[in-house]
Amino acid sequence: MQLAVEQVADHLTRQLLPVYWVTGNEPLQVMETAELIRAKAQERGFIERQLLSVDAQFDWGLLTESASALSLFAQQTLIDLRLYNAKLGQNGAKALQYYLSTLPGDKILLVQSERLDKSQRSSAWFKALDKVGVIVNVWELTPAKTQAWVAKRAQQAGLKTSTEALRYLSECMEGNLLAAQQEIQKLKLLFGEQEIDVKHIASTVADNARYTTFDLGDAILQRDQQRLLHVFKVLQAEDTAMPLIIWAVGEVMRQGYEVVHGNMPPAVTPMRREALQRARPHLQKLHWSVGFEALGRLEQHAKGVGIDAPRNTDRLWDEAITLALWCAGISINLMTISTQ
Repeated sequence: MQLAVEQVADHLTRQLLPVYWVTGNEPLQVMETAELIRAKAQERGFIERQLLSVDAQFDWGLLTESASALSLFAQQTLIDLRLYNAKLGQNGAKALQYYLSTLPGDKILLVQSERLDKSQRSSAWFKALDKVGVIVNVWELTPAKTQAWVAKRAQQAGLKTSTEALRYLSECMEGNLLAAQQEIQKLKLLFGEQEIDVKHIASTVADNARYTTFDLGDAILQRDQQRLLHVFKVLQAEDTAMPLIIWAVGEVMRQGYEVVHGNMPPAVTPMRREALQRARPHLQKLHWSVGFEALGRLEQHAKGVGIDAPRNTDRLWDEAITLALWCAGISINLMTISTQ
């Protein structure tokens, strides 16, 4: 069975099949569709989750073993398989066909991948999957649908925007829904309940074209102290809002924490995914409870909360730089972000 993204929610209210393959090149829709399936599976008792991230060294025997392995504490299991490049290879095709021929009753297989090509869609394993499971096709949205999607997300975020502003934002994102979602989050941080027009959006897009908070995240993962400090200097000179800086550092920390615990965040670019994988050895050495505590204090200080909250904005920048350096493994001293 093949479904479009819009049909998945209705399908899940009626039935839950043993295999789901979510395929497409729009990462946010892939991620959210997979999350919808995971939530329904958990609701139906599939509490245990086994994450399998496929790379060049992946052992496909893990999938065939999963088909017959008993679940821990006799719980039903969701096998969450991340196939980032959409290539199974011979071993993968054999393992998948074996799994499809056995279909353990206490497991659901959820696969996420980039768009499948014509040869893959005509393969034996695809035809077998089509008979017993669901292929969810994630297609890029048309300009009109992109604008409607942006308008809906902006409304959900509580943004007050004009039609012209929404049209301008959707055009700037060029169909990249993940980027659009991130822009909406930033606009909420920057303007809150304020009415947002085209000029507001144009100003944030123009700033980001010079140096973005995403460059800050990349510099952290690359552990490049000189570049990291330079990005901070430029962003500070451009008077970048502190909530955006905190969001960028916090996002890298949350992604790094997921990687350390064996979960590659699905809604990241291939470049960020590679950077996280390269940074994993030093990320594993970080004391994450200390880091997240410091992040929480920085967020409070930025709001002026706490008797030790700095009144000088330069001090806030110093605190943000200290936390970024810690996350990069360059400095582990977080005492400059004082406790309350």
